[in-house]
Amino acid sequence: MSQGSSQAFVKALKGAADPPLPGGPHKIDLAWDQWHSNDLHLPNKDEIIFEWLLAVLLKEKKTVLDLKPVCSVRHWSLLDEIIKSLDVNRIKAKSSTVRPWIMPMLNRIPFVPIVSSFFSSHANASPSEDLVECFARCVCFLWPLAIPKTNIEVLMECFGGMLLFLSMFHSGRGDSFQTSISNVMTMMTSSFRIAFGNSANKKKIFNNFTRNQLQQWMTATSNLSLSDEQGTSLLYNEVFNAGIEVMFSLDALKSSPEATETFSSIRTILADSNTTNVSNVRILPPLLRSFEQSIRKHRFSIFSSSSKDTGHDVQSRVDMAVLNVFSSCLDTTREFGHSPEVWDVNVALLVALEKFGLAFTSMPEQLDTLKGIAEWATSFLQDDPDESRQGETNSFIEILSVIIRIDYDIISPLLPAILVWLSKARAATYTSSYPLLRLIIDYHTKTRTINSYVTLVLECLSGSLPVPGDNLPFHTYQSYSSSILVSSYHLEMLAEAVKGYLTPGQTPETVKSVVTVLELAQRRVEASGHNGDVPYDSPDDSQRKTKKRKLASEIDRSEKAKTEMGSATISLSLLARAAASVLPFLPLKNLPDSSVETVVSLLREFLINANQNAIRQGLAPPSEVSEVDRWSCQVVSASALRLFHSLSLPPLCIVMEVGKLNDAVAKSLRDQTVLPELQVECFRHVLEPSQATPHSKSTWDTLLAYLCLHLQSDTTWSGLSSELELSEEGRRRAALALWHMTLDKWLPIMDATATPEQLQQFANILVHNLDTPGFQTHAVSTRWIGQRATLSAPFWEMPNIRDALVNLISKTTAFSDKESIRAALSDALSVIKAQSGDIKSWSLTVEQIKMFDLLFGFLLRAPVEYLPKSVRSDFFRRAIAIDVTMWVNLNGRSYESDPRRSVRSWLHRMSVAFGFTEVLTEHRWFVQYLISPEFYPTKACQPFIQASLDVVDSIYKHAIRSAIQGDVAEFVAHVHCNTTSLQDCFALSEILVENFSLRSLLQLISRVISDCSSASNLANMALNALKDLNSQLISILQTKLLSLLTTTAPFHETLHKFDVVKVWRLNVVLARWLYPNDVAVVPDFGKRLLKILASHDMQEKQSPVEWTTYRNACSEVFFLLLEEVPFKTGASRNTQLEMIIAAYITINRSVCVHGSAVEMTQLSRAHEVFSDEDYATFFNMINQLLAGCSLPVQDLCGIIRFSNMLTKAAPDSASKLTHGHVIGCIRIFCDSFPLRKGCASLGSMLLNWLGSYYSDHPSSIKLLDVGPTWSLLANFLAGSREHDETTSPQIFHAIISISSSLVRLRRDVVLSTLPLLSVILRRLFATLRTVRPQLGAKQSKIVAESLPWWVNTATPLGVEEATALARLLTALSTKTVARRYGSAEEKQKSESLARPFSKHAQYVIVAYIEAMSDPLCTMPSLVRKALEPGMFALCGMMTEHGRDAIMVQNLDTGGKAMLKLIWKDYDKQRYIGHG
Repeated sequence: MSQGSSQAFVKALKGAADPPLPGGPHKIDLAWDQWHSNDLHLPNKDEIIFEWLLAVLLKEKKTVLDLKPVCSVRHWSLLDEIIKSLDVNRIKAKSSTVRPWIMPMLNRIPFVPIVSSFFSSHANASPSEDLVECFARCVCFLWPLAIPKTNIEVLMECFGGMLLFLSMFHSGRGDSFQTSISNVMTMMTSSFRIAFGNSANKKKIFNNFTRNQLQQWMTATSNLSLSDEQGTSLLYNEVFNAGIEVMFSLDALKSSPEATETFSSIRTILADSNTTNVSNVRILPPLLRSFEQSIRKHRFSIFSSSSKDTGHDVQSRVDMAVLNVFSSCLDTTREFGHSPEVWDVNVALLVALEKFGLAFTSMPEQLDTLKGIAEWATSFLQDDPDESRQGETNSFIEILSVIIRIDYDIISPLLPAILVWLSKARAATYTSSYPLLRLIIDYHTKTRTINSYVTLVLECLSGSLPVPGDNLPFHTYQSYSSSILVSSYHLEMLAEAVKGYLTPGQTPETVKSVVTVLELAQRRVEASGHNGDVPYDSPDDSQRKTKKRKLASEIDRSEKAKTEMGSATISLSLLARAAASVLPFLPLKNLPDSSVETVVSLLREFLINANQNAIRQGLAPPSEVSEVDRWSCQVVSASALRLFHSLSLPPLCIVMEVGKLNDAVAKSLRDQTVLPELQVECFRHVLEPSQATPHSKSTWDTLLAYLCLHLQSDTTWSGLSSELELSEEGRRRAALALWHMTLDKWLPIMDATATPEQLQQFANILVHNLDTPGFQTHAVSTRWIGQRATLSAPFWEMPNIRDALVNLISKTTAFSDKESIRAALSDALSVIKAQSGDIKSWSLTVEQIKMFDLLFGFLLRAPVEYLPKSVRSDFFRRAIAIDVTMWVNLNGRSYESDPRRSVRSWLHRMSVAFGFTEVLTEHRWFVQYLISPEFYPTKACQPFIQASLDVVDSIYKHAIRSAIQGDVAEFVAHVHCNTTSLQDCFALSEILVENFSLRSLLQLISRVISDCSSASNLANMALNALKDLNSQLISILQTKLLSLLTTTAPFHETLHKFDVVKVWRLNVVLARWLYPNDVAVVPDFGKRLLKILASHDMQEKQSPVEWTTYRNACSEVFFLLLEEVPFKTGASRNTQLEMIIAAYITINRSVCVHGSAVEMTQLSRAHEVFSDEDYATFFNMINQLLAGCSLPVQDLCGIIRFSNMLTKAAPDSASKLTHGHVIGCIRIFCDSFPLRKGCASLGSMLLNWLGSYYSDHPSSIKLLDVGPTWSLLANFLAGSREHDETTSPQIFHAIISISSSLVRLRRDVVLSTLPLLSVILRRLFATLRTVRPQLGAKQSKIVAESLPWWVNTATPLGVEEATALARLLTALSTKTVARRYGSAEEKQKSESLARPFSKHAQYVIVAYIEAMSDPLCTMPSLVRKALEPGMFALCGMMTEHGRDAIMVQNLDTGGKAMLKLIWKDYDKQRYIGHG
């Protein structure tokens, strides 16, 4: 074909045969070759091939999918390349329109049917990714051009094909949903919605849609709602809203207000698919919500057919229609069975009905529907809770909750059945029932009927509970005790409701009903025990052997009696728990004295007659009752004691003399056959502070013995008393409960009445159970109890307990006193160093080491002031001895955490608090032990190293303070100790984080430089020691640095050796401190180290650890260059300054070290390094770099960041230089370097720097500086043709910050530039505009070009920016005092800019109105709401005269109406002086 003519090529394309020549290439091959070849001269080649492609894609219909042109990748890819060439040619020609022939061609050959054919062809076979990408690009370009001439029928056919494609695309296949085709479908659906909205025959479209496309629409929306692919959420909203607009349009609802045809079709479709796709039923709740919104929106057009129809009649008909549709949806869901998905749909339907807010009081006959639903849900809850059906149960609970919110009267008759089920369901499993209980209680509190709810709860608990017939039904007891109805959550809510909402008239009756129920429950227990008095272990067995029938009948009766006994016992226990939660919260303060006396006497009488009898029966000796009765009696007794305890609390405070009852209680404490639950209650009864009987020594002995025997550190307890069963595990939980009450309630009693021996035993238990392993649960544990107690202040206010703890610590560490501590520790050090000697005398067991760790961990929690002065110094010495002794015993052993960490943390804490000068002086050798490498494990944990460093730092701090005062012996000893161990330090490890000795050396140098301002403050002996240390460090470090500079190893292998640079840098600082006038003390390494770092770029594949090491190395080299500046003079000093700037730019480009705390700390000391001439040199260099405009944006960011740090670190003597540099940078960025697209980070950094400078140095601002500042801000707010991909709101906030600083702090210089401020405010309003949706490309471009380059129309500014602008406008009317040189603030008068700015406020308001009324833009309601305070401030400045002026001169009709609304809102909130 290359040798043919252009006419032959065109003829071949338009011919009927394909291929044109038998056996030759197909037309697509000819077109493809001709498009990529320039052999033929073919004018308008793109037009010819484009026309042929559209015709082929539209007309050729083949049966085989792969042969269809519309399914061919080659056809769509060729069309895509032609479209790309059209777009490229348009850009080259700088034209805003495409080729002129394309629109007439699209009018001749419709493009929308091609798209429809594509979707229909791929309904059963998913297209390839390449085909989808090419198709999507072509449609995105051609669809907006083809859609204006397309009618609604064609669009609807295309929409139907797309729905069919969507319904099959997700069905059963795991294909990913490409974002590109999702965007195409969203655009197509949006076009269909617009066309339908403009259509005049919506009824016809509705009929066609429900008849042909409804099923595909339902399937498509269901699939899209389940998809989590990117871009599907927007498509789902578009597709769903399109179907809703068609089905519930005004024309469709007029013909059928209840949408009967639509919902009947939906029901038919769902009925046909219920066996294949049950998930389709999820479409019903959104449909109901949409129907509610549509019918409410068009209610007057649909129902108001005559003038007699009132608003109330229309609303009732709307409610009736919604309720009928709801009933229809509910009937549809019932046909799908009882799957969890169906129940979730039912819940969603009810929630939609609740949000609609139906007035059921006006439709009593319609309540039957909701009553049926409630009865349906309650019937499911009548069965015992089944945790395997938890999902369905939660749905039923949610249904009941929604119905309660709709109308509580529907649930009221069913409440007893609901409460019965709640008494069986476990609280930990069905937490969703808590909101249901909250709703029920809230209703009764609002209606002041909480007494009836209390009665219902008690009646539910007093009913017959099914209990299996085992001997000890404690499993059933635990099940009922852990139910929702008696959970702590429900009982606390009930108690709060009783306390706040039980009326005075209801209180006596409520107490009577509670007492009556409890008495009946006790009689039931007694009756069941009487009926079952045939014991199982009866000694008389002759009757059973002789009368077998009688034996069988007796066994049946005993089993029945035993079941009845268990049921009655559990019921009474639950009732007692509920009563104990309610009775202490009775609102007695609201009752008259006579009623209070009646209530108290009634409860006291109950305690005397019934409660004490129940307690005595449970405490009876084992021989007096049978085994089956004993468990029941003990549970009843525990419940009675619990109730007795609750009645003794305020406000009731019923205290009674119980005589011999206390003796029986005391005996039961030592009885191992007593139920642990009862023992806990007995202990609480005996140790109750309100008891009149004194607390004997035997009671504390019994309690402490019980704790020592059963308290285990690994035991946990949920807090339920029913778990305290008659077993070893139950006794452990009981011990945990007693331990909790001891630390929480009984400590004051113990401190006052316990003997020293008992307190010592208690202290031992406390320390051993304080730091036990924690559990990741909400259960109670010994660790939680101990930490909660020791972190409270009252614990440490008990002197006897505190003395017991001190005595325990003193006795435990007493082994250190068997000889002189100093001599003993010296022997220990010699033993360690020589690895020989008598180690046995210093041997410790593992238990002793653990005990020391516990003791010092406990001391860390104790306030240091509560440790007696008499033992502080002694304990400090013992801690030193224990630390050394631990190392003797742990040397060579492996352990996870060094137990010396707690010891050293306590040593540091005490040294900071009290100093202990004499102890540290006495044990100065202790520093040698702390810093010597042989006394550390191979891999020490970082918390241990940090604790050790803290101790060493405390010692160094004390030594330096003493040296300044003249006593240099200790300080010199510490310096010599570090000097003698230098070789060992560097031989240990070159990695600083692993070398404690080296870190200790750095700590010494840093402490000397920071605490001693000048070397002249120290004596010559101390200075000579430091000079010796400095010279040795120079010799050692110089060798290592030269080795680092000349190494040939790979860079990443030698990176860790750069830790030596930090040591060298601190040594340089020490040298400058020692020799302030000598400039040739240390060699120059900074430049050579920087060259190594700059020549090796870190790759992205490096690990985070290596990246951190590299960043630290760069930072240290940069700081080393700073410290070398004082050793330079003349030209070399300027060269060093240039190198510092270059180093910072290079390092910033590689690792972005900005913002680290280390960097800011080092530069804060820059005034010690740089002179004023250095600052001038720095600023001149920076200005030259910025004025050149040859650096990339990243390097410019580094320069601005470096300038920011210099201005913050500059001393007051360089303030004039600093101010000149800042203003010079402003002028440079205004004139020589205009910011543009891609400079968001640079612009944000520049504005933040200016904002911080103006805020920190307001007095430096001059009148001539304000103009360039406003000019810079105006440049940032000017319109631009190019924009960043994302909006940068930080630039907006930075502009607000600068403007606010000038307005608030320098009102005097702003007065002369108020017109410029007005311009800035007007432009700020313009940036808050949002582009209207569905604008054309030309209109969107017009809006975009009016916005700054850092604002993208796709992500407009929002509420936070509007709030910031409102604060700026409010600041204009805030009175402040100008901060300037030469005048005291107290002599100035506080004024605001309100009066001067009143002439300009009207133009700012006009800018706001113009932004609001822009036909191409909008301003969201939340943004307008956020701007209200600022607008009101402007209205207050402008006054009514200014308002009238702009109404006449500046506004059109729409603007006037808008200003009236603004002024109306302003008048509503304005204070006019009344009230």
